[in-house]
Amino acid sequence: MKRLVIFLVILSFCFMAAADSSRGKCRTHELPSIPAEAAKAYDAARAYDSGIKSAAIKPQTVSLGDTTAFWIQNFDTQTWFQIDAVLRNVTSVAYVYVQTKDTDGNAIWVDTTLDPGKLAGYITQADVDQIAAEFDSIYANDRLYFGEEEPEGVDGDSRITILLTDIDESYVNGYAGEGYTAGYFWSVNEFSESYVSPPYHSNERKMFYIDTFPLIEKGSYDGVVDYTPTTNHEDYYIAEGSNNSYPTIAHEFQHMIHWYHDSDEETWVDEGCAVYAEYINGYGHPTSDIEEFCVLNTDHLESVAQSLLY
Repeated sequence: MKRLVIFLVILSFCFMAAADSSRGKCRTHELPSIPAEAAKAYDAARAYDSGIKSAAIKPQTVSLGDTTAFWIQNFDTQTWFQIDAVLRNVTSVAYVYVQTKDTDGNAIWVDTTLDPGKLAGYITQADVDQIAAEFDSIYANDRLYFGEEEPEGVDGDSRITILLTDIDESYVNGYAGEGYTAGYFWSVNEFSESYVSPPYHSNERKMFYIDTFPLIEKGSYDGVVDYTPTTNHEDYYIAEGSNNSYPTIAHEFQHMIHWYHDSDEETWVDEGCAVYAEYINGYGHPTSDIEEFCVLNTDHLESVAQSLLY
């Protein structure tokens, strides 16, 4: 048991080191959580009239190319707004949606139905297909090690929505050198909109959010970083592309699973497990983080973990 605690503390440190650098961070534990026990209790009783789940919510019939409005929170202003996202891949376990445009009207999804001279955006069908294929493996591995997520969302659908969205849009306007949000899971979406208290909103489905810029696309580089997204993922001096999102996807899916089994888990344990999810899926973790942890001198492992996370 002590070895497991040590391992989780080390992995928690890896998470924190990432949050303090220019690498992306997870915001899951910064968000208010609704206890999973409430959802499980009503699932067992099928008490859909409770307000937590609604009989009026049915699995939607969706097709590739369909556009859906999603609620998003701006973490800088703490305001809520809706974005449009297009469904670009459906597997037996997931839907992959891509935000069409950011709030300034800049294209994110590369719509190939447009005239070639009008093409814009930076997330392509190839990106989406690669993410969908990789998630099949992540889905199996995370569930093998951590258990199953909630069987169905409030919409009655067992598939998980992966929303590719520009989480921190201000990054484009000069967020250089500061941490950005790589992704997050928010339990608010596991409940009906009518049950969620303002100012929060629910998308009424099983889902998590994955960043498009600068997680997948880093921006152009011609001697100077100008943070202008491009479609080929080859203009920046740091490797970019859909594969950059895989560790975050494994990380956030673990949060979804963990919330269902223990919504009141200690943050350092949940984050340690989430970084372990990256590891067991084959994505590794920076050895420099482990080396830095090893120089710390304390006998109180849980205290170390807490100090690293906060």
